[in-house]
Amino acid sequence: MILRLYYIQISQHSELKAQVLKQRGEEISLYPDRGIIYDRNLIPLTNREIIPTAFVYKDNLLEDKELMNFIIENSEFDEKQLKEYIKDKNSIVAIPLNWEIESPDRSKMFIANRIVRYGKNNILTHVIGYINKAENRGEAGIEKVYDEILKDGEKHFLYLEVDRGKNKTLNGEYMVSQDKNIMDPKAVKLTVDYHIQKIVEEVLDEKGIQGAVIVAHVESGEIRAMASRPNFSQYEIDEYLKREDMALYNKAIQVANPPQVLFLKL
Repeated sequence: MILRLYYIQISQHSELKAQVLKQRGEEISLYPDRGIIYDRNLIPLTNREIIPTAFVYKDNLLEDKELMNFIIENSEFDEKQLKEYIKDKNSIVAIPLNWEIESPDRSKMFIANRIVRYGKNNILTHVIGYINKAENRGEAGIEKVYDEILKDGEKHFLYLEVDRGKNKTLNGEYMVSQDKNIMDPKAVKLTVDYHIQKIVEEVLDEKGIQGAVIVAHVESGEIRAMASRPNFSQYEIDEYLKREDMALYNKAIQVANPPQVLFLKL
């Protein structure tokens, strides 16, 4: 009996705690559920930006002026923007912060690092494409072509303890869970060179050019960079569908434009 109790309380404590939290806790994703897209040097083009994120109960945030001021001081939102941002969110709201900071009160707010699929200064947007987030399905570009490979990638979840009424117990138990299959990596490697791509996009933006550039390796013919302008945000696709500037089209391969320069000596 003593050995059995030891086995349950000591040896299996972490596993049992995880099972309990998964049953009664709130599951929050901390990592995109898709494989990484790499450049030719295995530099990640997706899943690379770490965002400190505050997890708070929406009702608490609306009722607690001090908590709201703390979020406003440490994020890019003003009060009006914050209220609009959380309006259609679930009971626990994830709010991106500008920097890493400790929570002043764990009972009201939990802070953890979250990795996002696409960064603010995203590059190679037209080639990578975008996903239907609700269904985790590739809708355009590499995301669509290699959807079967990229979907169902690593899973990192934060489990926050909640009571039966799903009320606040943010100061209770919590756990970060990771599901990773090293025998079945979900990733795609491109011939694009991150550093060359970055230079090309910076030049296009600095010059205000609304066109496209392709950089290829002379001997192998492999594409080292491909950029199109205007650019778009992979999180706001619906907005671009309403526009007429063809931002969602990759002008390098989807639009017939007369070339300005065919060859350029470097």
